[in-house]
Amino acid sequence: MKRVMSLVLLTAVAVTATSGAAFAQNASPDSQLSAGIYQTMRSPAGLVYSATVQAKLGLSAAQKHSLQTIRHAASRYDLVKNGINTSDPKALEAGIKKYLAAFRASSYGVLSLDQKEELFRIYLQKHHYAALNDVDVQAEFGVTDEQADEIAAANRLYLQAEDMIEDSKQPSGQKASAEAQAQQDFDARVEKTLTSEQEVKYRSMLGA
Repeated sequence: MKRVMSLVLLTAVAVTATSGAAFAQNASPDSQLSAGIYQTMRSPAGLVYSATVQAKLGLSAAQKHSLQTIRHAASRYDLVKNGINTSDPKALEAGIKKYLAAFRASSYGVLSLDQKEELFRIYLQKHHYAALNDVDVQAEFGVTDEQADEIAAANRLYLQAEDMIEDSKQPSGQKASAEAQAQQDFDARVEKTLTSEQEVKYRSMLGA
């Protein structure tokens, strides 16, 4: 099963690029907001809304209720009523970025420090090195801008390899081997990008 997630998705999830590839240019403002919320639900902040993850984190009834309130508010968020000029693309982009960042912060804010650390551990174990595309995970690891660019480049190379494999006429067994090699190449590139301290932390959180 593929572990690497699309860079396009993760940049949108990271609320650092909610325009361009993340949203169709002709999409309505509400559709863009809905897409942003959907993508954000694929981030660590979204993972906390999983009942299974909540059980693993040992959330209290009060914490679960708080998360329900946050998610309900997200489903009813109105761009115009919150003063966002939806006719101005730049203002719309900035407004959606600001709201999604607030959504993530509110979601994390429900958790204790130990629960948040465990949430990131679960996310890392689910996505491995690909998790480092997420800005919150990058912040947790102290990833620099230069490192983030290198991780993004590694992800682009992986996606290019995946496209070539998908379009090839190789037998399924050979495709599987090629996909495994592409995954190994991605992992090696990201591992090379990390400092020794970051790699130790990664291995520790991964349980390796």
